[in-house]
Amino acid sequence: MKKSFFILLIVITYLIVSCQSFLTNPQSPIKTPPVSPLAMPSPRPTPTKPKPTLEPISLKPDKAAIVGKIEVKNVLEGTSPDLNIFLAPFTWNESKTDGVFLYNTQTDISVKLISGQFQFANITPGSYVLLVGNEIQNSAAIKIEKEKEKAEVFEVKAGQILDIGKRKVLTLAP
Repeated sequence: MKKSFFILLIVITYLIVSCQSFLTNPQSPIKTPPVSPLAMPSPRPTPTKPKPTLEPISLKPDKAAIVGKIEVKNVLEGTSPDLNIFLAPFTWNESKTDGVFLYNTQTDISVKLISGQFQFANITPGSYVLLVGNEIQNSAAIKIEKEKEKAEVFEVKAGQILDIGKRKVLTLAP
């Protein structure tokens, strides 16, 4: 019995000494294979949502286009990007000092603003007023900057692409 107790004591002492040397020795007896650079996970690029863009304009003979950018500011809620822009034909009076526009929902066209940009391609040459709103009945005409009460009239000729540039529009529409 003494002999087996003595052997057990030697084995336990050997294990304690082995474990202690393993913990204090920085060189681990267990070797790990080097990691290949191919095996390391590479950081994934942050996905970016592509900005919607408009199609290039290809005019048909005897047609015109109006393009531009609308910066809409909703007075009640901040920016309102989900709006339409409506193209209404304008008819001048005889002296060309005043006129009227009437939007016909059956024949006239509208487009959704894409990142604030719009384009009306292949339209009949003539005079037009642009209206901005979520629906035609809640829309407002783009006004002449110096004369806030008059709608701005845009005239296009055959073969012309009229870029009206960037226009700011205030709206109360939701």
